[in-house]
Amino acid sequence: HPGKEKDIVKAGREVTHMAGINEQIKGIISSENISQTELAKRMGCTRQNINDKLNDGNMYLNTAVNLLEAIGYRLVIQKI
Repeated sequence: HPGKEKDIVKAGREVTHMAGINEQIKGIISSENISQTELAKRMGCTRQNINDKLNDGNMYLNTAVNLLEAIGYRLVIQKI
C-alpha cells in the first residue's frame, strides 16, 4: 500500500529490544484488523507459517521487516 507506511514508533509502539517485536507486530495486526490468513496471502506463505513467525520468541530482523512491510509499516532505527 504505497504512501500508507507507518513508522512503528510513530504508531506509539516503541520497541526496546528485539525479543518483544513479535508481540508488537501482533498488536499492530490486531489493531489494523488484519487476519493471519490475510497476512499469509500478502506474504505468499501459509497461515501456519505466519503463526509460527509471530510466536517465535527470537524473530530474525529480516522476518520482522518483511512482516511489517506486508501490513504497511516500516522499522525505523533512530540514534538516541
